[in-house]
Amino acid sequence: MDIQVSSNFERLLFDAGGRDGGAMAAQMHAFEATKAMTLTNAQAQGASTLFTSARADQVETARALQWAYRSAGQVIDPHTGVGLHCAQAVAASVPAGVPIVTLATAHPAKFPDAVERAIGVRPSLPARVGDLFGREESFIELAGDYATTRDHVLSHAASTSAR
Repeated sequence: MDIQVSSNFERLLFDAGGRDGGAMAAQMHAFEATKAMTLTNAQAQGASTLFTSARADQVETARALQWAYRSAGQVIDPHTGVGLHCAQAVAASVPAGVPIVTLATAHPAKFPDAVERAIGVRPSLPARVGDLFGREESFIELAGDYATTRDHVLSHAASTSAR
């Protein structure tokens, strides 16, 4: 599996394409070889009934951050701002009674300069990590192979019987 391609995308294509495992495997192998994906008509039509798309530029993203702050008292990050703008943009085309949900995708403190430019408030780190930059860094170097990683994880995992 190409880790740059979400397995959820593959599952979506599998379901929309008639749940043919052999055909899906062949399609994914072709994608891996050519780096190009051609959807079947069934896959394209199935996906288009579930999804729509929209975009936001920097100004629209900033306006979404401002709207969230003024209207809901929420300080949000720029990625969430894109989602919020797009949700607002497509709301008129959604059938009545169908909810639109926008989830936060990151903490605003991850993008303090962009958030501050948009709303005039510099977000702080959450209390649980407020001292993050003052903490001592700790890491372990491992060989880049499966067995070493597996053995390390297993040797440091909590026993399920101890819970």
